[in-house]
Amino acid sequence: IVDSILEPRLLEWDAGEPLIERVMSAMWFYMMTYRLADEQKIDETPV
Repeated sequence: IVDSILEPRLLEWDAGEPLIERVMSAMWFYMMTYRLADEQKIDETPV
């Protein structure tokens, strides 16, 4: 279920920011947004 009330948040880049900083920032943003390690969200169904 997707909550349509929430606006999507997009990262904003600075022109002088190095590529590695952009990548690390995007990865951190993803981790903090989705929290994949949350025990309740892990699907333990065997494949």
